[in-house]
Amino acid sequence: MPEHIARKVKQKQIKKLIRQATSADVALRPLMVILEDLNVDGMKRNHKLALAISDVGLGEFKRQMAYKTAWQGEALFLANRWFPSTKMCSGCGHVKEDMDLSERIYVCDNPLCLLVIERDLNAALNLAALANEVLKLAKHDPTHLLEALFHEVMTKAMKAVKAVQHAQVT
Repeated sequence: MPEHIARKVKQKQIKKLIRQATSADVALRPLMVILEDLNVDGMKRNHKLALAISDVGLGEFKRQMAYKTAWQGEALFLANRWFPSTKMCSGCGHVKEDMDLSERIYVCDNPLCLLVIERDLNAALNLAALANEVLKLAKHDPTHLLEALFHEVMTKAMKAVKAVQHAQVT
């Protein structure tokens, strides 16, 4: 088999394995899975990202996660696409005004913090913190969980927007 074909077959097998949960990982599974609701159509408009984004199959991954979390009795939460997981400091909560995709290291602008961390790790920590907040809300009042989730996320987003606007004025 030619090398380029073998590489494509291997990539398809890896993607399939990533999408499929096994019975061996049940003990390691979380109570909640949190995914970012990304603007995939917007990312496809970026010619540098279009092919890679299309090839990943994010829609299928999201569908599989919804099915599997429901099957396993876990909660699936989609973080609002405007939640600043990448731009927010996981150490102090400061939100950067702007951050290019080329920036792979997050450096906090807050002079009291100055955290330096890998960009994706920072976003993962912010999403984990959001998941913990959601779980706390669910324990206190599970009947109004969706309302509480929406309010919590929107409150954080509005605080972040106000902080950025305040920083621009001063």
